[in-house]
Amino acid sequence: MLDESGGREQSLLLRRSEGKLPLHVRLSFATGHILNVLGVAGIWYAYGVAYYSKVLRLSPASVGTIVLAGQAAGALSTPLVGSWSDNSTGCRYGRRKVFHLMGIVAFVCSFFFLWHECLGCSGVGEPYQVLYFSCFAAVFEFGWTAIQVSTLSLVPELTRVKSRQVELNSMRYGVLVGGTLFVFVSFWILLDRINNGSTDSNDLTPKDKKLFWIMALAVTAVGFVLSLPFQVFIREKKQDGGEGGKGPTSLPWYRWMLNPLFYMVICAFISNKVIALFTQAYLPFYLLDTLEMDRASIAKGPLFFYISSFIVTVFVKRARRFTGDKMAFFLGLALVWACLIWLWVKQPTDDHYSHFNLSRDAVYLAIVLLGAGSATIMVISYSFIGYLVQDYLGSSGFVYACALFGDRLSNGVLIKIATHTASDVSKSELPEFYRGVLVYVGFGASGLGLLALVAMSLYSALAKWKRSTAPAKSHDSSSNVQLADSSIDYSYSGHAS
Repeated sequence: MLDESGGREQSLLLRRSEGKLPLHVRLSFATGHILNVLGVAGIWYAYGVAYYSKVLRLSPASVGTIVLAGQAAGALSTPLVGSWSDNSTGCRYGRRKVFHLMGIVAFVCSFFFLWHECLGCSGVGEPYQVLYFSCFAAVFEFGWTAIQVSTLSLVPELTRVKSRQVELNSMRYGVLVGGTLFVFVSFWILLDRINNGSTDSNDLTPKDKKLFWIMALAVTAVGFVLSLPFQVFIREKKQDGGEGGKGPTSLPWYRWMLNPLFYMVICAFISNKVIALFTQAYLPFYLLDTLEMDRASIAKGPLFFYISSFIVTVFVKRARRFTGDKMAFFLGLALVWACLIWLWVKQPTDDHYSHFNLSRDAVYLAIVLLGAGSATIMVISYSFIGYLVQDYLGSSGFVYACALFGDRLSNGVLIKIATHTASDVSKSELPEFYRGVLVYVGFGASGLGLLALVAMSLYSALAKWKRSTAPAKSHDSSSNVQLADSSIDYSYSGHAS
């Protein structure tokens, strides 16, 4: 087990032994999940609930069923994809790349149909439409899972140097921000250029269908092209390690389930995902219904969110050298809390059409805080997982899959509960309901992240105390799972019974 000076020495040796990844490899890795960026972060979460509710006019319960069906399919497929990916060591094409390719195919074949009215069933009953969209949502979410697990699992395999893992995660998130900026700027332009023919210009209507299927086509085409460099330039390493040099070191699934840090890190990851994705799902309702802003606000809001996120990702790598990962995570939570308080007290104004009104547009400053906080905890939470699996690369797919399972299931269940509850709320009370949903879920998710952070800190202190009081003895390296914060390691020791 390493002490702090030993951790610094090992990091220096790794840095010297591993050459820096070429720029084209880093960029190809960063764009490997571009379909997920454009489709999920850009459109699905930001506009999916609003599209089915306001444009297709489906009932809240039906909208929740469609979203939950997709999220459940994604959640169930994550451990399967992770396990298959970890165990496909004989695949000559690359055990991660083959699932990445499967994900591209599933995504391209399903995404457009989610944003076009039901082909052949638009005039029939709502249950048939729900079944139709749920099936495509399930295929789409499988594609998302395959792409996400395969790309994330490669981080600790491409480099074992912690600072370079953070750099890869930052570049990956930078692409996420750049891709979503492309989506929201395009959406803003389309909102301005395509007139929905309605006198009510402050809301989405069924006449906006064309707007969404144009965006779906653009996302599919651009995402497909930018995903190809990952397939061309990424070369998976043939790792020795493990028993008898058969493959990278791994732990059986039940050993991970006995590791307390496994649950702490996954809770931190889920916290970050709920803050980033659930809030986006209900932000259009908050802007349109609660604050009574114009249609362009649903493009401007996410745009400011991701601009601030991009700026923060540029500085996270350097800032963590001074603050440490845990303090950076806490500062991100503090920014989220400031935003949620702002959203709670913000009231609508009567000025909907002037180019700038400080009282009306101040909400965008709150969204900037949300984007900055979300970006900080996202980069750090991904790094937590990378540190956790760095000595057990054969299990990285399983660990990332479990984290993504929690992400998909928690967001799906929360959206289903919110939409089901909305169906029982009177129309006059909906504006305040959307405010409450955003704020209460945001505080709940950030509270989960804070609990995970405190648990990791206490566990770290306990592990260091045990090391200082225990007699010196050799350790079986297969019994330790580490999570590093700069040069400090948090070790889980003990064998499964």
